[in-house]
Amino acid sequence: SLANSVYIRDTYAEYIKEDYKDILSEKYNAEINYDSFSNATNINKWIENKTLGIIQNMLDDNVVQNPATNMILINALAIDMEWADAFDTSDTYGEVFNLENGDEMTATMMHKETKNQAVAYYKDRKTTALAMDLKKYDDTQLQFVAIMPKDTLSKYVDDFTIDDLNQIISKLTLASEEKYGVDISIPKFSFDYDLNLKEDLMNLGITDAFNENLADFSNMADTDFYVGNALHKADIDFSEE
Repeated sequence: SLANSVYIRDTYAEYIKEDYKDILSEKYNAEINYDSFSNATNINKWIENKTLGIIQNMLDDNVVQNPATNMILINALAIDMEWADAFDTSDTYGEVFNLENGDEMTATMMHKETKNQAVAYYKDRKTTALAMDLKKYDDTQLQFVAIMPKDTLSKYVDDFTIDDLNQIISKLTLASEEKYGVDISIPKFSFDYDLNLKEDLMNLGITDAFNENLADFSNMADTDFYVGNALHKADIDFSEE
């Protein structure tokens, strides 16, 4: 599910340029919605519907009730896919898992021994990596890649680059090419996280857009306009299927 939408405060609709709305509709297949902004119910329901029910209550009422909030742009993406080579639930059980701080916990671990071509791996003195294909949908092939460094995880993440990722992917070996295949133990998990992107975007140099006096969105609206906030929420559920 991939969807775009713009919600416009109904008392503000006359200021939004028709050319801009046409671009949103024609280029981005975005829905144009008008709302009283008395609460966040309608927007949250739209997000929930477009994310297969996964992301709920994205916005608090006070976000849309803020008199300075006159338009909200939304991009929603949800993917519900099966593994090309699924795990067997009978091979899922509790096992010791090591946390970054040195502590141990019992995690629900999925296990599989496979020679399937949908699975690949890479291993050297510093890194272990696992790649697993998802089923192909509409000629789109997605792949999950897990990377486990030998060194401290947080430092590895801080130093990690797209070149590092490409190097690992280029060196993957198919499980089918190994005489005894690949033995996988990986935790089953789910988590969600929220990001306020305003500070990150400003650190990247996008500053005028957030400044009430410097922002120039004259191609969007016939009135002074600036970005109040940029929010992101993600939910991941990693299971046998």
